[in-house]
Amino acid sequence: QTSRWSDKIYTAGRNSTEGGIITAAGGINVASEAGLTGNPTISTESILTMNPDVILVTQPADSGQDYIDDLYASKVLSEVSAISNGQIFLLESRYFTTLSQWNVVGVEILATLLWPDEFAVGPPVAFSSP
Repeated sequence: QTSRWSDKIYTAGRNSTEGGIITAAGGINVASEAGLTGNPTISTESILTMNPDVILVTQPADSGQDYIDDLYASKVLSEVSAISNGQIFLLESRYFTTLSQWNVVGVEILATLLWPDEFAVGPPVAFSSP
C-alpha cells in the first residue's frame, strides 16, 4: 500500500491498519517484510527495492490517479513488477486507512483483486444501523 501527500510517499508497514488488511486478504506486505513499521515515509527507490507485485493506492481519486500516472511514467520504476504488469489499483481510503467496520469491506475488495478466481464479491455494501 502506498499513497502520496505533499510530495511525500507513505507506505503501510507492520502494525498498520492497511498492513493488517493486506495480511487478512492473504497478501504479503512487502513493506513489513522490509522491516518498516507503522506508516513511514519512503523514497521512490524504496518502491524499487521492495518490488511489489501489486501496488494499492489508497487516497482520493483525483490525487491518487495523478500518483498512479507518475508511477507508470517513472523510468526508475519501470521494472517494478506491479508497474510492468499493470497491477496498480486505486482504492477508496475508507476501506483501508480508517480503523472501522469498513476494513472488512477492504479485506473483501483486496481478496477479490488478489485472488479473482477464488473470491467473487460484488460491489461493497453499505453498513446500516438497526
